[in-house]
Amino acid sequence: MEREVPQRYGWTFLGVFRPGERVETEGTYSDFPFDGLCNAAADFVAREFWIISDADVPVDTRGHFVCDLLLPNLLSRDGHLVLHCGMVAFENAAIGFLGPSGAGKSTMTAAFVRHGAELLSDDAIMIDPEADPLGARPLYSGMRMFSGSISAILPDVPLGENMAHYSSKQRLKVDGSTEMAHPRACSFWRTTPRQEKSR
Repeated sequence: MEREVPQRYGWTFLGVFRPGERVETEGTYSDFPFDGLCNAAADFVAREFWIISDADVPVDTRGHFVCDLLLPNLLSRDGHLVLHCGMVAFENAAIGFLGPSGAGKSTMTAAFVRHGAELLSDDAIMIDPEADPLGARPLYSGMRMFSGSISAILPDVPLGENMAHYSSKQRLKVDGSTEMAHPRACSFWRTTPRQEKSR
């Protein structure tokens, strides 16, 4: 996942390096820290990136870092319009669910998938406003949800690997497209985290 997904967008993953190890680059590179677990660096000339860590970062955590966090950042800096949203498609239309982490984007996406919508993404969509009709492309297929939401909404969908070693979210093996969709109409709904009631 950490290699295959970025390659679709012209980026190459060089591997994991220890702090102080020399990495040959063609141009200047930018650093991307990740929650104190590791850093990534990206060379925008050679379109290569690598992870820097003094500890072994589990593969599922690296995949989450690369695909869910780093790749949207790289594509945004490439000049692409990347939205932090879930999105489902119908025959000629699409609905996007905008909101911060924990707002319920994946849950809303899963509910629509259960009732027949096509999954585009539960987290990140690259928009091509120049396409006619509008182009919307998922960065990768699949979903990530907590076990309670999975059992309530998509109990028959097989689970994949953990999203990351520090999270209880699971990846779901849901059929979805990685191709550009061209909805003739697109509506965006804003999701907000549930507020705790005051006592």
